[in-house]
Order: sequence, then structure tokens, then C-alpha cells
Amino acid sequence: MSTSPRKRLPVRPSIEHLKKQAKRLAKERELPLASAQHELAADYGHRNWADLVQEVDIASGKAQEFFKAAAEDSSDHLGRMLRHPHSERVRYEALRIAAEAGSTPCVDQLLYTGLNANHAFEPFGSAPLHLAASRGHQRLVERLLVVGADPMLKDKSGNDAASLARKSGHLEVAELLKQHSPFAFAAAAMKRGEIAALKTILKVHPEITQQTVKGRSLLHVLADYPGDMPNAGESARALVAAGIPVDLRCDPPGANSTPLYWAASSDTAVPLIEALLDLGADINARAGNDETPMSNALIYNLPNVAKALFKRGAQTGIVYAAAFLA
Repeated sequence: MSTSPRKRLPVRPSIEHLKKQAKRLAKERELPLASAQHELAADYGHRNWADLVQEVDIASGKAQEFFKAAAEDSSDHLGRMLRHPHSERVRYEALRIAAEAGSTPCVDQLLYTGLNANHAFEPFGSAPLHLAASRGHQRLVERLLVVGADPMLKDKSGNDAASLARKSGHLEVAELLKQHSPFAFAAAAMKRGEIAALKTILKVHPEITQQTVKGRSLLHVLADYPGDMPNAGESARALVAAGIPVDLRCDPPGANSTPLYWAASSDTAVPLIEALLDLGADINARAGNDETPMSNALIYNLPNVAKALFKRGAQTGIVYAAAFLA
């Protein structure tokens, strides 16, 4: 086989298509069909027609099975097939199919092989986000945004993903894209207790560790009432590991207080409180109103929080604390 083919096989190669090419070449060049087939095989980097036919038979069968797995949202099957080499063109075609089908796991697996989340597919210049948005695949849209898909990217007709979703009647997806914010997606991941998703967002968008919304960092969002998001302790560890100071003060109207102070406002937030203390939170840090997490717990009559803080060495400074904590 030649190392420098002059032509490339299509993503979905067809023997019938090659036969038509050979016949067309034979007619145009007034060649015997066998000569035209040999020349065509050489153009595709093969020694002879038989080698080209064999290659196409193998490639088309594998590719079709690969595409079928992507179309049917069969991520396990696709994962097994990805253990064997596939050309980048075939993987991009599978990505297109998976995006149209709304298969988040399949898209994840394909992007993990190094594909570009903003790749523009011919003939319309549609990226995976365009395809998912125009079909209303909200969960896939969220995932693509997390891994770096550009919501402002436009196809060849000048449409971004939000406009395509709106034109197709998927108004919730359009609104999601309009209000896209990595900070908001991180908050949503915490609310669902999805630690892997949260870590991915923090890795792709490290700038959100420096951001606040209405004066609140992501750590304050996590600690906000009722402070009982699933896997809250793991979320706190991920946020601090990503660079958010455990004792970061929120801006007004949050009373210049720490996440621990916020968590101490709910009796269901004890697991988060324990995690924040394990991460080094100042147990006696005072908020802008001069209150501590312990005084906050006592004022709001939260025995579980008060006992947890007391066991970790919190200062009470209130006469009735001993009786309350008994």
C-alpha cells in the first residue's frame, strides 16, 4: 500500500460508489475497466483493486457498527469498540450521530478520545452543540457546555445554538443557552450531588473559583440554607481543592460571613459543617454582625449544629449554652 494516497475514502465507504467511480474514469479516459480500477486503487493508496475492495469491506462493516452504537445510545458497546483504533474521520462522524441522538454518554466517550467539542460538520458547519440544541437534548447541551462547547459559535447560516433551539420550539434549551454560565452549571452539579461533573467544570473553567453571584462564592452557595445538598462534603472538598479559600468572606448582603457561618444556620447541614472543619475552617470566625457559627446555631435553636461545633472546640460565650448543649 502506498504511503501517500491522493484521495481519501469517505467516512462511510461504499463498494458500489467505487465501482461507479471506476466506470466513470474508464469512460472519461477511454481505458479498459480493469485499468481504471487499478488507477483508482492507486489514487486511494492501494496496490490494486482487490486490496481496495477488501479495505472498504472491512472499514465499512466496522464503521457501520460503530455508527449504530452511537445512534442507539449504546455507550457500553461504543466503549468496547473504542478499544480498537478508528480513524479521526470515523470518530467525528460517530460524534455527529451521537449528538443528533442526544446520547450524552456516547458523546463523552468520543470527546475523551481527543475530538474537538466545537468541530464544525459539513455541509452546514453545525457543531455538536448546534445539533443537540436544535433537537432539544437539554442534558447533552448542559454537558457540552461543561466540557467547553462555545454557545456563541455560529453555523454557516449564522445561527448560534440558542437560535436553533428557539426555531425548533425548544424554548427551555434556548433559555438555558442564553443564560449559560459555568458558575450556574457548577451550582446545578452541586445541587444534584454530581461530584465528577463538578470537578470537570472546575477544571475546564477555573475562573469560577474567583467569581461570586450576589456576593456569594460557590462555597457559600453550597452552604446556603438548608445546606443539605447530596454529597455536600465531597463538593466542599472539590471547591477548596480548586482554590476557593475555606474561610472566604461573602460580600454584602451576606454579612461578610464565612461558609461555615452559613452552614451553621441549618440543623441538616452537620455533614457539611464537619467537612468544612476538616478542611481547616475557623470555627470561631465572626461575621460582620459579630456573630460566630456557634452563636448563630444557638440563636436559631439548632441543637445538632451546636453540639457538632461544641465537640470540635467552638467557643460559646453565652451563659445558657451549657444547658442547651447538655
